[in-house]
Amino acid sequence: MNRYGCLFLSLLSIAEERTGKRVDLIDAYHDSLKRGWIDGDMWCKDQCAILQHLTGEKWTREVVEPEKLPNPVPKDSFTVEKYVKKNGCTHFRRRYLDTIRNCNTVREGRLTAYYVYTAGRRA
Repeated sequence: MNRYGCLFLSLLSIAEERTGKRVDLIDAYHDSLKRGWIDGDMWCKDQCAILQHLTGEKWTREVVEPEKLPNPVPKDSFTVEKYVKKNGCTHFRRRYLDTIRNCNTVREGRLTAYYVYTAGRRA
């Protein structure tokens, strides 16, 4: 999944959870690359556009410090955790799902932020 696929895969899991429908990884990758929402390394340049395309809804993203994450997370909101190691390596994952088993960045790093994506009105 290239170097930055973990955030892209997390976004796809949000779309699946929101819609209840499977997302085709290859189609989502090609669509997002063609539209400029990701680059060849899967670096996500427009996360909300990816979610809008996959769900048909407008989305917002807020970056929240771990200790400030509301409990419970508001309705229509979905979270992605951001972990960072001392060497600068970053990994993104859902709270209940990780794309890498036993990830070193999660194990050795620290949770630095939550990305909170909130669905709005139909696009």
